[in-house]
This record gives sequence, structure tokens and C-alpha cells, in this order.
Amino acid sequence: VPEAGRIALLEALVSRDDVLLGLLTGNFEEGARMKLEVHGLNRYFPFGAFGDGAKDRNPLPERAVRAARDHSGKSFKGKDIVIIGDTPFDVRCGRPLGVRTVAVATGPYGLVRLRDEEPDFLFEDLTDTGLVMDALLRPM
Repeated sequence: VPEAGRIALLEALVSRDDVLLGLLTGNFEEGARMKLEVHGLNRYFPFGAFGDGAKDRNPLPERAVRAARDHSGKSFKGKDIVIIGDTPFDVRCGRPLGVRTVAVATGPYGLVRLRDEEPDFLFEDLTDTGLVMDALLRPM
């Protein structure tokens, strides 16, 4: 999750009964958990899909959906699933499953480059928690 506004957004999300947070990353789980722990973020992501044993990232979104089902006992599909990221790869990885994609230009890619990937929503940062929450939760 990009820096600007991330804690406020994560707190708003975990306070809801209708939201389940997981981590989807091409990093190995141990490395991803270490990166999160530096910022005190592990507690927000009780499960995830990681690059361990994956030759490429393409199967990771499906792994994340299975992990969410295994963690919660509920099934998730389509636009009820949200992938938030700051790279074109983050936006692209959700396309095969038809998920909601939210691009945030706080990483190495700017607004113009991320817009080219046609995410469902695009933000400069996450500082407007209400606006971002609306994008994440509104029916599509």
C-alpha cells in the first residue's frame, strides 16, 4: 500500500465487517512480511498470496482469492475483489479475474502512465480516505 494516507485507509477498512484485507505480492512471503513489519503493517494482512514457488505472477490473483476463501469461508469474485497498487503490473494482474483495480501514483509510475493501464480508479495518493473508500466499496 502506498505511503500517503495508507494508515487512515487501512484503519477505515479493518473497522468494517464487510471488508477482508489480504496481501497480494510477487515477493516471497518472508521478505514481504519483513517489509510490512518495518512500517507496522503486518497486522492488517492476516493472509495473502506470495511469489513463493511461482514461476510468474499470473496465478497470484487466483491464489489470493483462494486464500481469502480459506481464511474467511466466503467466496469472492469479480468487482467485489479489489487490487490496489502503484504499478502497471498491479493493474494488469486483476484483469483475468475481472476485479476492481485501483491505481495510486505514489510509486515509480506517474498518473499518466497508470492511466494508460485503464484502472477502474486512479488516485494521486490515498490521503482522501472518504473518496478512496467510495471507490473501493461502491457497487459496480
